[in-house]
Amino acid sequence: MSAAAPADTGLQAMLSKDTSQGDERRTERPMLTVKLVRSTHGRLRRHRACVAGLGLRRIGHVVQVEDTPAVRGMIAKVGYLLDVRPAAEPGGA
Repeated sequence: MSAAAPADTGLQAMLSKDTSQGDERRTERPMLTVKLVRSTHGRLRRHRACVAGLGLRRIGHVVQVEDTPAVRGMIAKVGYLLDVRPAAEPGGA
C-alpha cells in the first residue's frame, strides 16, 4: 500500500501543473468565419460529421472557429459546402 502513495502524489503533481501558457497561446490564434452555404443532405457521413464538428447546423449558419490545422483539414474536406473568410477584427470597421 505504501508503494501506491508515491505514484498518487506524482499524478497529483502532474495534474496540478500551471497550464496558463497554453491558454495564452490559444487566445492569440487568428479566427475564421465559416458559413454553411450548401445542404449536407445526401452527402457522405464523414462530410456531415466535419460540418457538425465545425459547429454548423443549417444553411446560412455562421460560426467563428480558431485557425488550427485540424479546423483547416475539416474545411478542406467540405470546402464545397462552405464560405470561409478571415474573422473581422473585434472593434474594427
